[in-house]
Parts: sequence; structure tokens; C-alpha cells
Amino acid sequence: MEKKVAIAYRIYPGISKKPAYFHNDKRKMSELCFASLMNSLGELDYHIWVILDKCPKDYENIFLKHCPKEKLTFIHDEGIGNALTFEHQIRILLEQDFSDTIMFAEDDYFYRFNAIHEGVEFLSEQPDAHFVTLFDHGNYYTLPLHASKGESVAKGITTWRTVNSTCLTFLTTKVHVRDVKSVFLTYKKKNYDASIWLTITKLGLWSGVLWKEVFRDSLHMRIVVKTFLFGFLYLLFGKRKKLWCPYPSLSTHLEEKDLSPDVEWETLFRKMAKDIGLE
Repeated sequence: MEKKVAIAYRIYPGISKKPAYFHNDKRKMSELCFASLMNSLGELDYHIWVILDKCPKDYENIFLKHCPKEKLTFIHDEGIGNALTFEHQIRILLEQDFSDTIMFAEDDYFYRFNAIHEGVEFLSEQPDAHFVTLFDHGNYYTLPLHASKGESVAKGITTWRTVNSTCLTFLTTKVHVRDVKSVFLTYKKKNYDASIWLTITKLGLWSGVLWKEVFRDSLHMRIVVKTFLFGFLYLLFGKRKKLWCPYPSLSTHLEEKDLSPDVEWETLFRKMAKDIGLE
């Protein structure tokens, strides 16, 4: 196992939707999430490229408070938005030579202790782990899009299973990003993250449950249409990649409606906030 990870972390000063904790204070929410990320690295060596999109200069202090300065590289963008900061992450992570193991991270994810270390370990040890999400999304249990059963592997108290999509916070390696870079870049053309991943994983794309839903639900129809519109060539000629997810979840999106199931997140949020002096 390579005990190193290169992380591209993007942050902006606005609040999207309704966070589950510090929902009126983006600085505190951001510090809570970043402190949890640092707590999740375990014994890994790391370097973090922080992309601050239209953030005040003093947002750097959020990171300097919890991470040694030499482990950080700050990059200030001038409000270029979600799609272009994602492209910026791709470029940074492919060009850096610190580690072949890489992580795309966003500012509104909270991590359990040692979570990233566990994810990197699984990525390294599981031969067909091409991409790893640490976020067991509640949609996996409710949306017909995710009805297809994948593979599963038990590692200690964690069960890892293949899923067909996630958001844009995940672990992988440089070689796999190069393989799917053209698909990732369709995000700039207003492709959905779900459609991007469905193109890459090809899991459940021909599920009868999914296609039944396509004809009665506009969200499923839009996801499938964009999958074929933007991913047609990769669907035909690209190699299927596997995306793995843990249960119980090792991380959660902080959006109030998106919290991963079966973890007492409120308790973990409160303890971390108290430990770092936010409460």
C-alpha cells in the first residue's frame, strides 16, 4: 500500500441548500469538515491543494489552523464556479508528482476517524477498485436508478459494495482519471454527476427497473438522456470501471437531506465542533 495521497480540495464561501450543522455559518461549517478530513487521514502522508473560489484571503486560516503550512498549496480562483473548479482539480492531480493515489474533495463533507486511510487501503488492496467513494448516499436505498445489485467484499467491520454513481468527492488513481478524463470534462457542458458515473461504471444502465422509471419520472429520464448524449462513445468503447462504497458509511455529505444512514452523525458533528473550539 502506498501510504500517500494527493488531495485537491475545493471551497467557496457560499452556502448551498441547508447544511445539517452550522447551517448559517459557512466558515464554521468549512472548518468542521476540514478538521474531520485531517482526523481521517490516519498514518497517511499527504499534500493538499486548496482551491479557494472567490474566498476571502483569510479563508486560508481555516486550513492553517488544522494542517502544517508545508502540507498545503493555496490556489485562488476568481469565482469560476463548480464545473471549472472540478476541471482545475483534474489538472492539478494529474500534473502533481507527490502521489499516484489521489482524492477529489469538496468543502461540505464530514469524515469519520481514519476514513480516508481506510479508503486508500481498500483502493490499494482491492484489484478492481478503480474509484472509491466514502459516502454511502441515502439515494442508494430509495432511487430506482440504484436498483441493480452490485458486488460486495467484507473488510473488517466494513462491507464494500459496487455502486453505479456518487457525487464528486472520491478517491482513485491518476491512471483511472486519465482513462475517463473526457467523460469527467463533460461536467463543463452541464452533464450531471450521476450521468457521468453511470457512463463510467455502466452498472444497471440496462436495468428494467431503471427504464420503467425513465418513462414516468423526469429526473431519471434526464439522467439517462445525458448519459447517452455525453457518454455515447465511452459507453461503446470505454472500459467499465468499478466504483466502491462502504457500509457503514465513512463519510457524509453535510446537506441535511443527504446524511448517510445508520451513523449517529449529529453526535460526531457535536464532538468534533467541541474538540476544535467551535462550540
